Amino acid sequence: MAAKPNKTMFSCCSTTDYTPEEKDEGRATDSTQDNQQKAKNDASKKLYKNVMQHIPLLSGLTDKDLDRLANGTESKTVPKGGYLMRQGEVGDKFFIIVKGRCEVTRDDTEGGQEVLCILENRDYVGETALINEGEKRNASVRALDKTICLVTNRKTFREVLGSKGNSKFVDRSKQHKNYRAAVLTAIN
Repeated sequence: MAAKPNKTMFSCCSTTDYTPEEKDEGRATDSTQDNQQKAKNDASKKLYKNVMQHIPLLSGLTDKDLDRLANGTESKTVPKGGYLMRQGEVGDKFFIIVKGRCEVTRDDTEGGQEVLCILENRDYVGETALINEGEKRNASVRALDKTICLVTNRKTFREVLGSKGNSKFVDRSKQHKNYRAAVLTAIN
């Protein structure tokens, strides 16, 4: 009777056993996947920063501040008919529309909704409710098409823009008719 080779077996959160060599190959695969994910995240943050550089509200930020803002930003896809925000909700996010169209509406006194404007690529919304803690959304924003947005939370928004001691006036009505003017005052 032949002697069986002595192999040390490892179990890794499954019913599959691994030899030490197979275990090392798995670590190499994990490391490669981690590197690929990091590269993908870095590329996303670079893209976010590129988009942000073209937003009037953010145009005065330093390169370092844009990096900080991009690092605290995520991409979100909103289906046609989905809401980015609803009137009356407490605001906690800032949105930049990368691709798509959204309508901004406000409830009127007769129980209907008044369309205030249409937002498109590189428009932004949600900054007003982030300036004052606990302020409610003054309008609803609904996707007219599948819409891709960059979304920044209140904490990141205030950390980056709150460190700026100046006020900024951005008049979006010059870009498109029926656009509202937005005023960003000092957050400090």
